[in-house]
Amino acid sequence: MGTSSIRFVHITIAALAVAFAMIADAHSENRTYSLRYALILEGKDPIAGDAKCIANIPCEFLTDSDSDIALKFRRSSGELEVDCSECSLSGGRNKIYCDRCRESYLYKGREFGGIETLLVIRKRPVLGTLLLAY
Repeated sequence: MGTSSIRFVHITIAALAVAFAMIADAHSENRTYSLRYALILEGKDPIAGDAKCIANIPCEFLTDSDSDIALKFRRSSGELEVDCSECSLSGGRNKIYCDRCRESYLYKGREFGGIETLLVIRKRPVLGTLLLAY
């Protein structure tokens, strides 16, 4: 085998690897997964359910009109987001990134950014616990 033949084989193998990677990425974008959740709020009945989610797309899995809470989860990045008027996740933020989001706490109050969040650590009361299985 000559040098040009070996180079051709290497280019062909590299092209096939790129093609298979693109097919795998396209397939994983449409892949669905099941998300089971439970939200246990202080003084209220627990809320539990299942949601069908699509990989790489934020999955809104809980909307509770009584407590004004909506939650979203993106499994690919480990991003958990809460949308409510007077609550937050850890650090007073509405978004956290976690490797394994199995148990998270909802806290009363939230930070809206700025230097004061770096200078003052506030202890917030826990409103409830969110449990996830996926």
